[in-house]
Amino acid sequence: MKPLVCVGIDVSKAQLDVAVRPKGSLGLPHDETGIVQVVKYLQPLAPTLIVLEATGGLELPLTGALAAAGLPVVVVPPVRCEILRKPPGSWPRRIGWMPTSWHALRR
Repeated sequence: MKPLVCVGIDVSKAQLDVAVRPKGSLGLPHDETGIVQVVKYLQPLAPTLIVLEATGGLELPLTGALAAAGLPVVVVPPVRCEILRKPPGSWPRRIGWMPTSWHALRR
């Protein structure tokens, strides 16, 4: 069975912070070179899901590059990301838009 590899990427003007579970984290500059490095880093890992928080369009070049490389990427609105920042015990039981796999990402 294929191992579960989950990736979360925090996109800011200056930096891309990549968190890979269970592997670790990586910080790269937010420019063309950094985007290429993120794609090259993630391709051999074959992640199950890559999640980016929508940041006013800053995520678009990276999202396009990941999708063009055939990687499973999804952009999530900040309001929905807010739930994942809270302790798991304070989450609602289940919200209609929240896939059950999101609980695995919170670990």
